[in-house]
Amino acid sequence: MTRLLASLFSALLLSLVFTMVSQNNNTDDTVLYYSFANEFFNGFLIMFCIYLFFVTPVSLYIDKIIINRSLLLHFLLYFFIGALLGSLILLINSANNLQASLQLILLFGLGSFVFSLFLHLFSFIKKKITP
Repeated sequence: MTRLLASLFSALLLSLVFTMVSQNNNTDDTVLYYSFANEFFNGFLIMFCIYLFFVTPVSLYIDKIIINRSLLLHFLLYFFIGALLGSLILLINSANNLQASLQLILLFGLGSFVFSLFLHLFSFIKKKITP
């Protein structure tokens, strides 16, 4: 249940941030842009599916590997695995722009890091609530 909530809140937070960044660049009045809601919900749906079907199963594997390790190692490993997934996507669909490639790798790492933050937050809340 905590992984599902972490997937949901990670997708909500990142799609909100990315949509706000995308909407700030819409300054030309002669160009038609997608609405905030359209970008947000499309981004949320795509990111939630990625979190649910890719990140959640990988997180089960990561947690089995490092059961009694430090919290910093958890966060670093989640970031590294996310960046590795971004690199694999670049291998499948290569980009000619080096800066865009590095941004994609960092964004996937950031997404996995945010997922791990929410996962640990919800696990902490679950421990405090249940006796």
